[in-house]
Amino acid sequence: MSSSQYPAPPPDQRFIDKQMAGVIEAIMIHGYSLANKGFIPSEQQVAVYISSLNEETLLQRIRRHPGAAATRARLADDAELLRWARLVGRDKQA
Repeated sequence: MSSSQYPAPPPDQRFIDKQMAGVIEAIMIHGYSLANKGFIPSEQQVAVYISSLNEETLLQRIRRHPGAAATRARLADDAELLRWARLVGRDKQA
């Protein structure tokens, strides 16, 4: 998703996107670490891990994680969760 294809989201939405990408990154790091004997992956490794999962598996892992319950992830629809997951590992944007 490049800025030439989509208009920039409003500032509040950018903040929410960054926050929720961080939540999803933390959820996926936790799962990756448990599956790999405590190894903590880099941000890029997490992004590759996320992209290796099919959508159904990714959504299940996010929704079933206790960390999702206290965030917007609990009420977000599938498309929103997948959009936030795709933000993980992208270059940091202000």
